Amino acid sequence: MKALSETVQKLKNNHEYFWAVVSGYGFMGSNILVQILLVPIYISALGKYKFGVLMVLLAFINYAILGIGWMSGGLTRMLGECAAKNRSEDFGKIYSLSKWIFAGYALIVGLVMIGVVQLLGDRIFDGYEKIDRETVVWGVVCAAAYFVALYELNVDRTALTALKRQTAGNLVQLLSLLIFAFVAVSWLYQGGGLEVVLIGLLIGTLAARAAVWLHWKFKGPRLKWSLPSRDGLPFFKRLTGPMGMGYLLFGCFNLTLAADTILIGWLGGAEMAAEFVLVWKIAEVLIMIIDKVPGYLQPYIIHADVNQEGNRLQRIIPKFWKGILAVSLAAALAYALLGPWIVGVWVGLENRPDEPLAYLLAAGAIFWLGCSRLPISFAYSTVKLKALNQVSGVELAAKLVIILILFPKVGYLAPLIAINAIHAVWAFRAYRNMMDDKISP
Repeated sequence: MKALSETVQKLKNNHEYFWAVVSGYGFMGSNILVQILLVPIYISALGKYKFGVLMVLLAFINYAILGIGWMSGGLTRMLGECAAKNRSEDFGKIYSLSKWIFAGYALIVGLVMIGVVQLLGDRIFDGYEKIDRETVVWGVVCAAAYFVALYELNVDRTALTALKRQTAGNLVQLLSLLIFAFVAVSWLYQGGGLEVVLIGLLIGTLAARAAVWLHWKFKGPRLKWSLPSRDGLPFFKRLTGPMGMGYLLFGCFNLTLAADTILIGWLGGAEMAAEFVLVWKIAEVLIMIIDKVPGYLQPYIIHADVNQEGNRLQRIIPKFWKGILAVSLAAALAYALLGPWIVGVWVGLENRPDEPLAYLLAAGAIFWLGCSRLPISFAYSTVKLKALNQVSGVELAAKLVIILILFPKVGYLAPLIAINAIHAVWAFRAYRNMMDDKISP
């Protein structure tokens, strides 16, 4: 508890970081609440079929991040370096170049979405006759426009993070969420269809973009788009070179490590996958909550690393490490004791998996994965990508081998056993060792 209280006090002493974490949790909670409340409204206003079409479109938008999301790590690092060294001109060049890359990618994907629904809509949306073709097409057009606006805005959010203005970024996201919810609910109750939800997302994103424009106008720096030039070529090469490929590789490892539900569904079918989700979903949310603290620490690590402030990192990292250990342990114990009750309240006792070992293993996974968040954020921020990818790659390979060996005997417990075994035997120390050169006295 002493480590936890010291970490909380450290957060309070750094007001920007403290409010970044608080506002981040505020946005996360608001987003979860809005999504939960909107589902019954969607089903009531749209019907199950249109609701399914909407979910397919939104899932595709989330999945499409794989094509460009790997650049976000390199972009955050490069903008963070410029911010740490007050290289405002280079900051502006990277910002403008990234706008072209992200918006261009989104535009291409958006046009592909529209073309695919025109050519293959009947095959993709089974039961196409249940709603008129025009509704689907306009829904996809609105989804494509939202996709472009979202990715253009993502560059601004990354720039705010690099400048350690994460609170502003969180408030912008909250503004977008609230405007979307208001527009979508209002129009749905007035008889609006599938497209009004996507228009609401677009309007919320454009409102957030306007808020960011005002932020740059009054607080600076004065950022703007400019035509690509040869001056941006070195930045582009670095963004897509070995550093970018390192971030891409880690993204692939990280995504696959988190794909347990897909793997269980493939090996054991949908019913077993559902059992796994019911045990693991709450634990996964707890890990996401723990991840916010080291996640928002990234720009501070980048600035200290760029300015070669080793002493500062030696003061910061050990305190946060102890705090993360304490929080992860507390969350794990809570789920071990209350997990069956929480899941029973969530889905009903009749639907709750009644395997006590599953909850204990999930609690152990909360501890191990929660602890790994800080070393991962540290290596990610300091571009220690070789070490990070080596550890993540070995962890992934070992996890897949253990799951394939154990699955015939233990079913959906296999990934939980794998996580606990790998981290207890090796991965916990391996991740921590990536910080040793900075946290050792």
